[in-house]
Amino acid sequence: MKFLKKYSFGDVITIVFVLLIGMVVGAVIVLRKQDFFLDNEQYISSKFEKIKTLLSKEYVTPEKLEENQEEMAEGSIAWYVAWLGDPFTTYLTKKKNTMLFNNLKEQSGVEGIGVYLEKEENSEVVTVSEVIKYGPAYDAGMKKGDQILAIEGTDIQGKALEDVIEMIRGEKGSTVTLQISRKTMTGESDFFITIPRKEINIPSVASELQEFEGKKIGIFSISSISEHTSQLFVKESLELMQQGMQGLVLDLRGNGGGYLEEATRFLGHFLPKGSLTVKTKYFAFKDKNFYSDGVGELKDFPMVVLIDQLTASASEIIAQALREQGVTIVGMKSYGKGSIQSVQEFADGSSLKYTVGERFSAKDFSINGTGIVPDVEIPFDAENYEKNLFDNQLDLAKKTLATLLEKN
Repeated sequence: MKFLKKYSFGDVITIVFVLLIGMVVGAVIVLRKQDFFLDNEQYISSKFEKIKTLLSKEYVTPEKLEENQEEMAEGSIAWYVAWLGDPFTTYLTKKKNTMLFNNLKEQSGVEGIGVYLEKEENSEVVTVSEVIKYGPAYDAGMKKGDQILAIEGTDIQGKALEDVIEMIRGEKGSTVTLQISRKTMTGESDFFITIPRKEINIPSVASELQEFEGKKIGIFSISSISEHTSQLFVKESLELMQQGMQGLVLDLRGNGGGYLEEATRFLGHFLPKGSLTVKTKYFAFKDKNFYSDGVGELKDFPMVVLIDQLTASASEIIAQALREQGVTIVGMKSYGKGSIQSVQEFADGSSLKYTVGERFSAKDFSINGTGIVPDVEIPFDAENYEKNLFDNQLDLAKKTLATLLEKN
């Protein structure tokens, strides 16, 4: 941020706390005497100045205070934002901000081990939600559902998911040793696994054509709603249509979302041009409706959408819009994120990601806090997958689609 370089550490802290007081009291200032707030603001500022002075004069290791001034300033900003209690409003350091946008740009040349990780809210457990086929982790034997306990001997309990990801990533050619907990038919086992880091290309769309009960079914796994998702989907779907695809399963499990506008572009492959896809309502901006501008080339193809507890945000927009068109939803109830975030980047590479509005489906349904309940609910059988690589949720989705194809 620009002011980090312009002001001293003490000035930064003062600014942050002055902002805090201003934010808290701004809504009720007309009901109280202005002098009270000025006095209170001055009291906070003077108290913090006194703390700064005491530390600078009397702290036992002044060199540590000097070395950590920038981190202390960054931390004060992060805590200020965190006190809102909104898990989707957060201050991102330069490193975390870069990670956020890299994940949405589908860049090739990402150096790592080839896994997707998840960490549910209020949980200390980091779990492998997907292993990229033929990637380093896949070749080393890592499985979906594995829980990571430690990285290079360091316990990760209590660490943020972004920090865990950063610890695992590294330069290609190096290795990383993970302590893993895995549930099996006979119980749990803990073991260590060493995985080489390699350059990995991670597109947001993967597809394959499967023969199932005499039907040719396209399986489309959408890992995120990134900047090229719609474009990649066109390429993949055209290839499968040329191979005789009769229907499709849209697998949105583990899809944490992405860009709202890209979700609308993606829906253009399934909805008639001009169809209302999502409504947005803001506090500080004008409300806006989004409409499909695609050609709807797949609108007449029978399909099933597969979701789980990690299907969130922009992927929930897609699932709900298709449900309102009569598409069957299979899996488990989705995450339930119906808020909209904006990102303000600063000169030093850090950013503020903050909630600015809410979104609703074409039929005014809000998923926020409630999620999407599937038409056909089925929990994921992790033990069966571990033992036989059998995906029971996907199998049910294919059976549901095969029934639809048979009727047609």
